[in-house]
Amino acid sequence: MKLGVVIKKHAESEAFLKKSLIKFESRDKFFGPADFESKAITTLISDIDRHRGVERPLLFFVKLVHNMFDAYSTGIFSYYNNYLTLIQGFSHSELFKRDAVIDLESGIYRQIISEVRPILIKEFVQNPDELGYYRGEIKIASVMIAPIVLLNKVEGMLIIDRKDEQFTEDDKRLFDEVANATGYLLAMLRLYEKEWYKSRYLDSIAGFAERLHKGLEVKKILSDALN
Repeated sequence: MKLGVVIKKHAESEAFLKKSLIKFESRDKFFGPADFESKAITTLISDIDRHRGVERPLLFFVKLVHNMFDAYSTGIFSYYNNYLTLIQGFSHSELFKRDAVIDLESGIYRQIISEVRPILIKEFVQNPDELGYYRGEIKIASVMIAPIVLLNKVEGMLIIDRKDEQFTEDDKRLFDEVANATGYLLAMLRLYEKEWYKSRYLDSIAGFAERLHKGLEVKKILSDALN
Protein backbone atom coordinates (compact mmCIF):
# COMPACT_ATOMS: atom_id res chain seq x y z
CA MET A 1 0.00 0.00 0.00
CA LYS A 2 2.81 2.40 0.97
CA LEU A 3 4.73 1.53 -2.20
CA GLY A 4 1.68 2.47 -4.27
CA VAL A 5 1.48 5.86 -2.52
CA VAL A 6 5.19 6.49 -3.16
CA ILE A 7 4.81 5.62 -6.85
CA LYS A 8 1.77 7.88 -7.14
CA LYS A 9 3.60 10.78 -5.45
CA HIS A 10 6.58 10.29 -7.75
CA ALA A 11 4.35 10.33 -10.84
CA GLU A 12 2.59 13.49 -9.66
CA SER A 13 5.94 15.21 -9.00
CA GLU A 14 7.23 14.22 -12.42
CA ALA A 15 4.07 15.54 -14.12
CA PHE A 16 4.32 18.81 -12.15
CA LEU A 17 7.97 19.33 -13.14
CA LYS A 18 7.18 18.59 -16.78
CA LYS A 19 4.36 21.15 -16.84
CA SER A 20 6.56 23.71 -15.09
CA LEU A 21 9.28 23.24 -17.72
CA ILE A 22 6.75 23.56 -20.54
CA LYS A 23 5.39 26.73 -18.91
CA PHE A 24 8.77 28.47 -18.77
CA GLU A 25 9.77 27.33 -22.27
CA SER A 26 6.41 28.48 -23.62
CA ARG A 27 6.76 31.93 -22.10
CA ASP A 28 10.27 32.32 -23.53
CA LYS A 29 9.04 31.23 -26.95
CA PHE A 30 5.95 33.45 -26.87
CA PHE A 31 7.86 36.59 -25.87
CA GLY A 32 10.94 35.75 -27.92
CA PRO A 33 12.48 38.28 -30.33
CA ALA A 34 11.05 38.37 -33.83
CA ASP A 35 12.69 36.12 -36.41
CA PHE A 36 10.95 37.90 -39.30
CA GLU A 37 11.27 41.28 -40.99
CA SER A 38 8.87 44.04 -40.03
CA LYS A 39 8.05 44.69 -43.69
CA ALA A 40 6.48 41.22 -43.83
CA ILE A 41 3.64 42.57 -41.69
CA THR A 42 1.31 45.00 -43.43
CA THR A 43 -0.83 47.24 -41.22
CA LEU A 44 -2.16 50.79 -41.23
CA ILE A 45 0.19 51.65 -38.37
CA SER A 46 3.15 53.57 -39.77
CA ASP A 47 5.09 53.66 -36.51
CA ILE A 48 5.07 51.81 -33.22
CA ASP A 49 5.33 53.67 -29.94
CA ARG A 50 7.90 51.52 -28.19
CA HIS A 51 7.68 51.03 -24.41
CA ARG A 52 9.75 49.01 -22.03
CA GLY A 53 8.18 45.75 -21.00
CA VAL A 54 6.28 43.29 -23.13
CA GLU A 55 3.91 41.66 -20.69
CA ARG A 56 2.26 44.86 -19.47
CA PRO A 57 0.68 45.84 -22.82
CA LEU A 58 -0.50 42.27 -23.28
CA LEU A 59 -1.99 42.28 -19.78
CA PHE A 60 -4.00 45.44 -20.49
CA PHE A 61 -5.09 44.04 -23.85
CA VAL A 62 -6.49 40.89 -22.19
CA LYS A 63 -8.25 43.04 -19.61
CA LEU A 64 -9.78 45.14 -22.40
CA VAL A 65 -11.07 42.04 -24.20
CA HIS A 66 -12.38 40.63 -20.92
CA ASN A 67 -14.42 43.77 -20.20
CA MET A 68 -15.46 44.27 -23.83
CA PHE A 69 -17.27 40.92 -23.94
CA ASP A 70 -18.42 40.96 -20.31
CA ALA A 71 -16.66 37.61 -19.96
CA TYR A 72 -16.49 35.29 -16.98
CA SER A 73 -12.94 34.20 -17.87
CA THR A 74 -10.53 35.39 -20.56
CA GLY A 75 -7.09 34.02 -21.38
CA ILE A 76 -4.29 34.22 -23.90
CA PHE A 77 -2.39 30.95 -24.28
CA SER A 78 0.84 30.23 -26.11
CA TYR A 79 0.97 27.19 -28.42
CA TYR A 80 4.28 25.40 -28.00
CA ASN A 81 5.43 21.79 -28.14
CA ASN A 82 1.86 20.49 -28.40
CA TYR A 83 0.77 22.36 -25.26
CA LEU A 84 -1.30 25.46 -24.55
CA THR A 85 0.19 27.50 -21.70
CA LEU A 86 -1.67 30.38 -20.06
CA ILE A 87 0.27 33.63 -20.56
CA GLN A 88 -2.22 36.19 -19.25
CA GLY A 89 -5.74 35.77 -17.92
CA PHE A 90 -8.62 37.31 -16.00
CA SER A 91 -11.46 35.49 -14.31
CA HIS A 92 -14.27 36.02 -11.81
CA SER A 93 -13.83 32.42 -10.66
CA GLU A 94 -11.59 31.19 -7.86
CA LEU A 95 -11.40 27.90 -9.78
CA PHE A 96 -9.52 29.54 -12.67
CA LYS A 97 -6.07 27.96 -13.00
CA ARG A 98 -3.56 30.77 -13.51
CA ASP A 99 -0.81 28.20 -14.09
CA ALA A 100 -2.81 26.22 -16.67
CA VAL A 101 -0.86 24.00 -19.08
CA ILE A 102 -3.16 22.08 -21.46
CA ASP A 103 -2.07 18.94 -23.31
CA LEU A 104 -3.30 18.94 -26.91
CA GLU A 105 -3.32 15.23 -27.66
CA SER A 106 -6.94 15.57 -28.74
CA GLY A 107 -10.09 17.60 -28.18
CA ILE A 108 -11.54 20.87 -29.34
CA TYR A 109 -8.27 22.84 -29.31
CA ARG A 110 -6.61 20.34 -31.62
CA GLN A 111 -9.47 20.80 -34.10
CA ILE A 112 -9.20 24.61 -33.98
CA ILE A 113 -5.45 24.52 -34.60
CA SER A 114 -5.77 22.08 -37.51
CA GLU A 115 -8.53 24.12 -39.16
CA VAL A 116 -7.05 27.52 -38.13
CA ARG A 117 -10.42 29.17 -37.54
CA PRO A 118 -12.29 30.66 -34.57
CA ILE A 119 -15.36 28.91 -33.18
CA LEU A 120 -18.39 29.91 -31.14
CA ILE A 121 -20.07 27.39 -28.86
CA LYS A 122 -23.32 29.17 -28.05
CA GLU A 123 -24.52 26.53 -25.64
CA PHE A 124 -21.61 24.86 -23.92
CA VAL A 125 -22.88 21.45 -22.78
CA GLN A 126 -19.50 19.73 -22.56
CA ASN A 127 -17.68 19.03 -19.33
CA PRO A 128 -15.82 22.25 -18.31
CA ASP A 129 -12.78 20.05 -17.61
CA GLU A 130 -12.30 19.94 -21.40
CA LEU A 131 -11.46 23.66 -21.34
CA GLY A 132 -8.43 22.84 -19.21
CA TYR A 133 -8.22 26.07 -17.21
CA TYR A 134 -10.67 25.33 -14.37
CA ARG A 135 -10.24 23.13 -11.33
CA GLY A 136 -13.31 21.65 -9.68
CA GLU A 137 -16.98 21.70 -10.67
CA ILE A 138 -18.22 24.76 -12.54
CA LYS A 139 -20.94 25.50 -15.10
CA ILE A 140 -20.11 27.46 -18.27
CA ALA A 141 -22.86 28.73 -20.58
CA SER A 142 -20.96 29.78 -23.72
CA VAL A 143 -17.40 29.84 -25.12
CA MET A 144 -15.51 31.52 -27.97
CA ILE A 145 -12.05 30.28 -29.00
CA ALA A 146 -9.72 31.63 -31.70
CA PRO A 147 -6.21 30.73 -32.83
CA ILE A 148 -3.64 33.56 -32.65
CA VAL A 149 -2.07 33.52 -36.11
CA LEU A 150 1.14 35.27 -37.09
CA LEU A 151 2.36 35.00 -40.69
CA ASN A 152 0.21 31.90 -41.31
CA LYS A 153 1.50 30.14 -38.19
CA VAL A 154 -0.56 29.43 -35.07
CA GLU A 155 1.30 30.97 -32.12
CA GLY A 156 -1.36 30.72 -29.44
CA MET A 157 -5.04 30.77 -28.51
CA LEU A 158 -7.48 33.43 -27.31
CA ILE A 159 -10.31 32.01 -25.19
CA ILE A 160 -13.27 33.72 -23.50
CA ASP A 161 -16.32 32.27 -21.78
CA ARG A 162 -19.49 33.32 -19.99
CA LYS A 163 -21.15 31.61 -17.06
CA ASP A 164 -24.79 32.74 -17.38
CA GLU A 165 -25.30 34.36 -20.79
CA GLN A 166 -24.68 33.06 -24.30
CA PHE A 167 -22.48 34.76 -26.87
CA THR A 168 -24.25 35.94 -30.05
CA GLU A 169 -23.26 35.91 -33.73
CA ASP A 170 -22.46 39.63 -33.41
CA ASP A 171 -20.12 38.77 -30.53
CA LYS A 172 -18.49 36.16 -32.77
CA ARG A 173 -17.89 38.67 -35.60
CA LEU A 174 -16.28 41.11 -33.18
CA PHE A 175 -14.28 38.29 -31.60
CA ASP A 176 -12.87 37.35 -35.02
CA GLU A 177 -11.54 40.91 -35.40
CA VAL A 178 -10.09 40.83 -31.90
CA ALA A 179 -8.29 37.57 -32.69
CA ASN A 180 -6.73 39.15 -35.79
CA ALA A 181 -5.67 42.17 -33.73
CA THR A 182 -4.06 39.83 -31.20
CA GLY A 183 -1.80 38.43 -33.91
CA TYR A 184 -0.66 41.93 -34.88
CA LEU A 185 -0.12 42.84 -31.23
CA LEU A 186 2.08 39.78 -30.75
CA ALA A 187 4.04 40.74 -33.86
CA MET A 188 4.67 44.25 -32.53
CA LEU A 189 5.72 42.93 -29.12
CA ARG A 190 8.22 40.59 -30.73
CA LEU A 191 9.57 43.33 -32.97
CA TYR A 192 10.00 45.45 -29.86
CA GLU A 193 11.93 42.61 -28.21
CA LYS A 194 14.14 42.28 -31.30
CA GLU A 195 14.98 45.99 -31.36
CA TRP A 196 15.51 46.06 -27.60
CA TYR A 197 18.04 43.23 -27.74
CA LYS A 198 19.77 44.88 -30.69
CA SER A 199 19.97 48.18 -28.76
CA ARG A 200 21.45 46.46 -25.72
CA TYR A 201 24.04 44.74 -27.92
CA LEU A 202 25.10 47.99 -29.59
CA ASP A 203 25.21 49.81 -26.24
CA SER A 204 27.49 47.13 -24.82
CA ILE A 205 29.87 47.49 -27.80
CA ALA A 206 29.87 51.28 -27.48
CA GLY A 207 30.55 51.02 -23.75
CA PHE A 208 33.43 48.62 -24.32
CA ALA A 209 34.96 50.91 -26.97
CA GLU A 210 34.70 53.89 -24.61
CA ARG A 211 36.38 52.00 -21.77
CA LEU A 212 39.11 50.82 -24.15
CA HIS A 213 39.70 54.37 -25.41
CA LYS A 214 39.99 55.77 -21.89
CA GLY A 215 42.56 53.13 -21.02
CA LEU A 216 44.96 54.17 -23.78
CA GLU A 217 47.63 56.85 -23.36
CA VAL A 218 48.17 59.55 -25.98
CA LYS A 219 51.73 58.35 -26.76
CA LYS A 220 50.51 54.80 -27.40
CA ILE A 221 47.64 56.04 -29.62
CA LEU A 222 50.11 58.15 -31.70
CA SER A 223 52.54 55.25 -31.91
CA ASP A 224 49.81 52.86 -33.08
CA ALA A 225 48.61 55.44 -35.60
CA LEU A 226 52.11 55.87 -37.07
CA ASN A 227 52.61 52.13 -37.28
